[in-house]
Amino acid sequence: MTPITPIQFLQGAVSLGFTLISLILGILIIVKYFKYKDRQLLLVGLTWILLTTAWWGDSISFLTMTIGGDVKYQLADPIYFFLANAFIPFMFYTWIQAFGDIVLKTKDKLRKSLVCIMVVMGILFEIYFLASFLTDYSSIGTRKSPYYADWNDIVDVFILFASLSFVVTGIIFSYIALEADNREIRLKGKFLLVAFIVFTSGAIIETFFVDFGEIIVVISRLCGIISAISFYIGFVLPRFIKELFIR
Repeated sequence: MTPITPIQFLQGAVSLGFTLISLILGILIIVKYFKYKDRQLLLVGLTWILLTTAWWGDSISFLTMTIGGDVKYQLADPIYFFLANAFIPFMFYTWIQAFGDIVLKTKDKLRKSLVCIMVVMGILFEIYFLASFLTDYSSIGTRKSPYYADWNDIVDVFILFASLSFVVTGIIFSYIALEADNREIRLKGKFLLVAFIVFTSGAIIETFFVDFGEIIVVISRLCGIISAISFYIGFVLPRFIKELFIR
């Protein structure tokens, strides 16, 4: 029997918190779409949910290990690998469409070209991933712990490309909002900038510094929680936030 260590419990609890908060906030953004009929809200809500699917496996592992009382009840490697990678390419489409609608709405040719590039990249990775997964899922990576896997070079490069694409376009979007005359839009830009920078910082910490200790995963997921809340505020700007910062 291998009981869950305190640090593993903390890692799992923070991962579950990040996943639940992200799902709830993503759904709340999508609900706004049905109220205002603004496609951008639907796209950004879906984007955040799809982006966080990479951590669903960690959350499920935490629940199964906690219920079973043993590390051996962690989520099986094939399911963990699938959840961590299979849905990320779909985020390419939802996010780049949202970015194009907001930032490139007057540059139709550039918007279509950017969407095409991202969609092609996503399709190519999905084909590679599914082919590898169905033939030999272990070729995708190696499970190092209940909450971490060491991916092969192709997966690492794709994750890096996806992260950079998300943060670069996000910072561009935030900068445009910060330059607006409207105070509410500028406030949204500030929260979005925090969301993109903190999320990227968490991803970098987990990718390059995970060997420094198990606490790194906790720090990374805390960054995720902060970025999720900032992302929601940046796109929805609840009334109490507006009243707090704009007088």
